[in-house]
Amino acid sequence: MEQQFLEKVDVADGEITSYYENHLYLFKQPLQVRVSHLLIQTDPNWEASRKQEARRKAEQILRDLKNNKEFEKLAREYSDGPTRTSGGDLGYIRMGQLEKPFESIIFNLKPGELSEVVETNHGFHIFKVMDRKSETILAYEDVKEQIRQSLRRGKAKQEADLFAKTLREKANVVILVPELTPNPG
Repeated sequence: MEQQFLEKVDVADGEITSYYENHLYLFKQPLQVRVSHLLIQTDPNWEASRKQEARRKAEQILRDLKNNKEFEKLAREYSDGPTRTSGGDLGYIRMGQLEKPFESIIFNLKPGELSEVVETNHGFHIFKVMDRKSETILAYEDVKEQIRQSLRRGKAKQEADLFAKTLREKANVVILVPELTPNPG
């Protein structure tokens, strides 16, 4: 029923502008960091010497990175992580998407900066921040049609609810099932 009303309702540009201005918090884009990741995987059950070998490998990779070797190339060659095929690229990350210890490191790096080697139960990690997008508010033009559709759906629902209420008020309801009375015996 709402679909029928959706075709009949329209939203003026002024309504869209007003909604946008009064709901800016809905269009806030949080700080985002594009990060690349390289993992030298370990296992908690490994002997200490094998873990040390993995740490040395990670530290050598970090030295190579600090000597301007390409992160993407080294990640493809050495990383045991799932992003190996994409050269370590994790894409843009917002707070709350990674483990807290990683976030505290990543969000304090500037574009182009490398983390030190970070040890976890999974292995030794190296991160590089590739880009940083400050917190912003999406531009009105970018969300205008989305707001229009949302407001249209809201208006259509109101119209459908009002129509249903009118039908209920006009309806003559007759109950055809007699009330059940307890048997005295």
